[in-house]
Amino acid sequence: MEAEKTARIALACVGLTMLAAQPACADETQTSFAGKTVTVVVAAEAGGAYGLHGRVLAQYLGRHLPGKPTAVAQYTPGASGVRAANELYNVSPKDGTTIAIFTTAVPVADTLNVTGVKYRSSSFNWLGSMSDTLGVMIFWHTAPAKTVEQARKVEDTVGSTGRAGNTYKIPMLMNRVLGTKFKIVLGYRGTGAMALAMERGELNGSNSTWSAIKAAHGAQLREGKLVPMVQIGLEKAPDLQHVPLLLDFAHTSAQREVIEFASMQYQLGFVLAAPPAVPHARVAALRQGIADALRDPKLLADAARLKMSINHVPGEKIEQLVRRIAATPKSVIDKVIAATR
Repeated sequence: MEAEKTARIALACVGLTMLAAQPACADETQTSFAGKTVTVVVAAEAGGAYGLHGRVLAQYLGRHLPGKPTAVAQYTPGASGVRAANELYNVSPKDGTTIAIFTTAVPVADTLNVTGVKYRSSSFNWLGSMSDTLGVMIFWHTAPAKTVEQARKVEDTVGSTGRAGNTYKIPMLMNRVLGTKFKIVLGYRGTGAMALAMERGELNGSNSTWSAIKAAHGAQLREGKLVPMVQIGLEKAPDLQHVPLLLDFAHTSAQREVIEFASMQYQLGFVLAAPPAVPHARVAALRQGIADALRDPKLLADAARLKMSINHVPGEKIEQLVRRIAATPKSVIDKVIAATR
């Protein structure tokens, strides 16, 4: 009898152990990407800073996700990132196998009622950012104006990829709020095309991210061929202390509200998202995989060689920032829209 009782207890323990193991097995099944391909959609051209970040992330991401899937970069430029965002939101599979790296314009475009937007930023699953950044208005050394004070007196021609993005909105905001005289030329495919246009004399300047400018045009900066006019962000870059912030030119509360909103989005940097309705376990796995990839010594070595700045921002922090942007009072949004259209 004692032996039979012991056997029953042992079987019960085995049963409990198996039951306890089931959630872990189920969770592993839900999070594993084994045998799948994870596509990193880059909302920009292949040759620019966003293209470079997307390519490097795709090279290392798969080995840090459960099941070690293949990861590939896919480039979908257009409408300053809105085209890629629309596709991710409405067309891409909702299983975590397609994610995107967005420009800073994407998470604010719906708040600003940009034409053609077919998504809600607050509904994306925000996965983190490869690095926060700063915007910089940069000018060729022969440009008529290379300071904000000069740009209020003479005209500079600047390039833009489209009205939805900061290559248009920042110079337009400066025209409307600060009285500069930028002539904005639309239709450039990306920052690389605008840089070539500056060298050819077609443009005097453009707006890009400081990390992208340093990575792609470090020699021209050192030679004085490219001159930063103003930086757009909430704090100055450590290596750009001599260049004023756009916020420094705000002399009224109304001006400050508009410029602060435009500056805040640069904290998003090289931001990553998954579509809505991706299972929570998959979102958590993607967030962790991205965080681990951005700590990978081999990725960091490649980034250093390519002069990329990697400063991981967790998905939870990006989610909070997007909510903060969406909660901006309508009175401020109306002023921003009026200043940037």
